[in-house]
Amino acid sequence: MNMNALNDVFGIIGQNENLRKKFLELCRQTEKELARIDFNVRQEVTAPIIDALHANLGILMKKIKPNIDFYFLYRSQIARELVMSPEEMPDHVWEPQTTRLLMYFSKNAKNVAIGGAYAGDQAILVAKILKDKNGVCHCFEPDKEQLKMLKYNAEKNSLDNLVFNDLGLWETDNADIIMVGEDALGRSEVSKEGKSDETFSTVTLSSYGKKKGIPHFDVIMLDIEGAELSALKGAEFYLKQSAEHAPKIVFELHRNYVNWDDGLDNTDIVKYLKDLGYNVFALRDYQGHVPMAEYAIELIKLSETYLKGPAHGFNLVAVKDVNVLKTDLFKMCSGVSPKLLLHRNPALHAPIHKLAKSK
Repeated sequence: MNMNALNDVFGIIGQNENLRKKFLELCRQTEKELARIDFNVRQEVTAPIIDALHANLGILMKKIKPNIDFYFLYRSQIARELVMSPEEMPDHVWEPQTTRLLMYFSKNAKNVAIGGAYAGDQAILVAKILKDKNGVCHCFEPDKEQLKMLKYNAEKNSLDNLVFNDLGLWETDNADIIMVGEDALGRSEVSKEGKSDETFSTVTLSSYGKKKGIPHFDVIMLDIEGAELSALKGAEFYLKQSAEHAPKIVFELHRNYVNWDDGLDNTDIVKYLKDLGYNVFALRDYQGHVPMAEYAIELIKLSETYLKGPAHGFNLVAVKDVNVLKTDLFKMCSGVSPKLLLHRNPALHAPIHKLAKSK
């Protein structure tokens, strides 16, 4: 039997929900028994099985705390990690510590902007938090199919405090942007050919906010395939505000887009933020589903961040007032990687600080 035929067999099995769940549990058991350092069992062994089981399915749903029904298409690593969650009802869709950080920052926020909102893996949870305070989550997602899923998730969870924008965040308005490359190697560039079916238009957060009458953005989250610096330049009106009003920023930094050979402090995006009065830290997190509620959110000074290894990415957090990070929820680390990985040296790639249990 060739691989295509075998995938078809798993696809047939996957259409039976009961059988699919049993096979996923077997995959989890396989990952536990084959686990060892420097061998990614999911990537090397179980991923093809998991993918084949979901190849013929439409929209899926996973219940997320607090009381969220998250709908998604099985078309990414995010989807694979979600169906493999070890918890029946997890507290995140993707990146547990980043999600916790965004929810913490959003507790008393009025306006949050998320560039690269995708299907709402973080935007829906943030909007749920914001709704209690009449806050608004401004979402920017140029991928029409993912934007459709984002709207679907908002509707299914009765969240009317999201604003949907099929635009990309950039340093200029009305630029025609095209994605060059694929998947993790994709990047955003201004199209040399102008507008086409493959391009999307842009807006600056400064002009968007002024048009909407938004005096301050409390939080900005960016995961936009290397366009983070451009988007931040487009938000400079808000970034120049005082520490009391300037947004807290969470953004991805990836080796495919940013050269950090001279250290993170010397990258263009970090220097830009520091010149505006920001303090920047690396955020330790998993890209996947690992229960982290018992652990502190761990941060690393950029000069003390371990960066060796294959090209990889992780999130950074930037704040003007470091006092917002001085709670028991946060712990500082040194000499470790921001990339938490189950299959790498735990001294570098595992969380360190558990939260004190409340009495």
